Amino acid sequence: MAEITEGAPQTKPDDQPGYEEMVPLSAWSDDRADPEGEEEQPDFAGAELLDMHYRNLEDANNRIKEPLVGGRMRIEVVRHGQHENGHLTPEGRDEITQQARDLVTKNLDANPGTYFMTMASDTQHFGKEGPGGFRAQETADIYNQVIREELAKRGLPPEQLFEEPDAKDKSANTTPHLAEPDIYVQGGMGYLATKYGGTPLGPYGTYFSGEADDDLQQQFNAETSKELAARTDYEIKMMETVGASFFRDIFSDKKQLVEILVTHGELVRNYLHNVAGVPLDQLEVGTGKGFELRLDPTTNTVVADFKGESYPIRNYDTFEHPNRIP
Repeated sequence: MAEITEGAPQTKPDDQPGYEEMVPLSAWSDDRADPEGEEEQPDFAGAELLDMHYRNLEDANNRIKEPLVGGRMRIEVVRHGQHENGHLTPEGRDEITQQARDLVTKNLDANPGTYFMTMASDTQHFGKEGPGGFRAQETADIYNQVIREELAKRGLPPEQLFEEPDAKDKSANTTPHLAEPDIYVQGGMGYLATKYGGTPLGPYGTYFSGEADDDLQQQFNAETSKELAARTDYEIKMMETVGASFFRDIFSDKKQLVEILVTHGELVRNYLHNVAGVPLDQLEVGTGKGFELRLDPTTNTVVADFKGESYPIRNYDTFEHPNRIP
């Protein structure tokens, strides 16, 4: 991959792979054709399908009869830990371990019948040192390890952590739907840094969540802020559906499920701004931080809890999205 510097090119260099080459459409669709003849799911990529996702949002909500399974499921969306070239630093590992411990013990203390499921971005870091680690997956792996330890400490069955049966290396499940924004591989990173007068990890990260940079993102053939938010929302809805199926098939009324999605700061910020309506100047999200999605049963509304505030996402009686930016 060509090195991305602060003097970013105005167009994508020929020797940089396109997004379709890095993440094949087959990986997005995951070959979800139903073997029994149900309608095949379309590949989830490109602005047109992302816009279609938003247009069909009400229909999707109609299919979820019990949002977050009547409040017995919560979804934690967190940013990966502090890293160097994609590998968590010792400080980053300690930080994530403590945050995971706090989350797991809080839930198991409140309900020993809590089940857990993790999902992580499949992005591999590319820096000046070349190909690096998978920081989101390493973060999710720590969550899984802490969950195993806490379950064992309490004498609870290890099956309360849902894992792939053949995951011999105990690595977390991954998905391209939570992947890093493609603007980083399309040549726009340095341009944004120059535009906002900072380093590639400088202040532009917050503004990248609004519409001011959408023309720039289109110039580099990259996702816009709303497309990033829609991609995140798509994965959240998928995980909500997966969780609901577990309740339908194997859970009793006394069980609860906590799903942990590990992604990148840009996806967290874009979702919070474009879907939850969090103002741009309040979008700072540190490593390991994020938000929780839960059901407010008094209003039948899914809300995002972020920095001590609750932001309504969607109401399942009216199908209104009070904070989503059109």
